Amino acid sequence: MADEVWHPQQHGERLEDGSYQLKIPYRDSRELVMDILRHGPDVVVIEPKSLVEDVKKQLSEALRRYSKE
Repeated sequence: MADEVWHPQQHGERLEDGSYQLKIPYRDSRELVMDILRHGPDVVVIEPKSLVEDVKKQLSEALRRYSKE
């Protein structure tokens, strides 16, 4: 993630705990959510709350579909 260019105005920094925090501007969460999900458990969305909820919704829907079997 640290080497990937997501947006020309992105800002990333390595935190004291060794994690990498990336801040990027966006308008539509749909494409961003798909990019986030492809990194699986290696990514945690902190804010904004609306993006957190969009990611949670997609993960919940995927889990619901797999739980039917």
